[in-house]
Order: sequence, then C-alpha cells, then structure tokens
Amino acid sequence: MPAILALDRHWLDELLLVFVPVLHQVADTNYGAAVLICCFERLAKLERDLPPLRGQWALISEMARQAVSLAAGPYAHRVVQQLLQLWGFQKCRAIVQALKPQLCALSCEQHGAHVVLMMLREAPREVQEGLAGELTSPESLQKLMSK
Repeated sequence: MPAILALDRHWLDELLLVFVPVLHQVADTNYGAAVLICCFERLAKLERDLPPLRGQWALISEMARQAVSLAAGPYAHRVVQQLLQLWGFQKCRAIVQALKPQLCALSCEQHGAHVVLMMLREAPREVQEGLAGELTSPESLQKLMSK
C-alpha cells in the first residue's frame, strides 16, 4: 500500500475508476477493503475542499447503487463507514439516501449495525434526525420488536 500513498490526486482518481466495475468483488475481501480505504484516506488528505473528480463521483454512484449489500458485507461495511467518515455525509449523500430505507434491516444484521451506528453517531444533526425518524417509524419499530 505504500505505492498508493505516493499517488497524486489524478492517479488516485484513475485508480478509483478501475475499481468501480468490480467494486463489490474488491470490497468483499479483507485486502481489497484495505486498499479502497487507503485510497479514500489519501484522497481525503490531498483534497481538502477541492471538488470531487470523475472517479470519485463514479465510485459514490456505484456505492449508492450497491449500498445495502456493501453495508451488510463482512469487509465491505468498513469501506462504507470509512468513505462516509473521510469524505463526509454531504459528498456521500447518495449513499446515505440509498441506505436510509433499509436502516431497520441493516440494524438487525451483524455488519450493517456497525454502519447504522456510525451514521447515527457521526452524521450532521439534520441527517441524524432523518435517520432516527426512519428507525422510529411504526413499521420500523414493529420490525425491530419482532427480531
């Protein structure tokens, strides 16, 4: 992974474009998840307040499309958590929106519960309120009580 730390913003973005079509296969392995997280960390340090590049948007879009299955995965849930923490809830809004309707189901799963807990702890207040509202809806409460 030291090679990833040497890449500049442009090359990291190109690397993310390579990962997008095989995101689930990469994120579902321990080493693959670690590589993705390393890329996220490096980009977070390089970016500061710069707008996302093409690969970052593609990755966020693909993660939003696969958000629920990634959040429930044994390694992939760490990828979702780290992306939200490092790139922020504003930039990753599509992922949060994709997870929101499935919060109750995710909170009942071993790995998904970690993602839900992190979102409830670290999201901005307005996002937390929306998530809490989703979890406390009558349908969600009924599901949670039956588990």
